[in-house]
Amino acid sequence: LQQVITPRYCQLIQWSQGTMDALIPLASPEAEIKLFTGSIDARLVVIEGGRHVLSSSHQREVEQNVSNFVAKYHKH
Repeated sequence: LQQVITPRYCQLIQWSQGTMDALIPLASPEAEIKLFTGSIDARLVVIEGGRHVLSSSHQREVEQNVSNFVAKYHKH
């Protein structure tokens, strides 16, 4: 793949990745997030010490990052 065609409903992407993920090495999302060339905002959030299931190992950080990302684009 050279790029990912981003559907209209998927133009805001926040990919959270832990540095201690035993299944997916950090290099994968670091490279793959760049493929979302049609996105308005495609970002990788790296969580130090995070494991594969971030919502379990780093729940508060994940919740705060998602909340901040949604708030940035949410229109009242």
